[in-house]
Amino acid sequence: MVIQGLMACSGIGIILGSVIAGRASRQGIETGLIPLGALGIVLALFFTPQLESTGLLVVDFLALGVAGGLFIVPLNALIQFHAKDRELGTILAGNNWIQNLVMLAFLGITVVFATSGITSVSSAS
Repeated sequence: MVIQGLMACSGIGIILGSVIAGRASRQGIETGLIPLGALGIVLALFFTPQLESTGLLVVDFLALGVAGGLFIVPLNALIQFHAKDRELGTILAGNNWIQNLVMLAFLGITVVFATSGITSVSSAS
């Protein structure tokens, strides 16, 4: 239940980050949000394994989601802006297909690690 709650926090964060990116990009695509979002993702992922408190993990996953929204909204807007009208559907479908393949590949890697007994927790002697 805790893990699902943390995942929900990242989803809420993505919504918040997307709204922030949308408002910042009212006059045009705000490409400055891309490195800001990338930095936020890196920082949130850096702190994730170091946090032991559920409350801090909630804040971390919320921040991860916000950074993800700030990162992905301008990128998708750039894809749509630069695609030709007659190719837009194909390009968006291809983009989504690649994203889903990568997610599936990482899910597969996670399953292989889990079934092999490889954990993310280091055992201190």
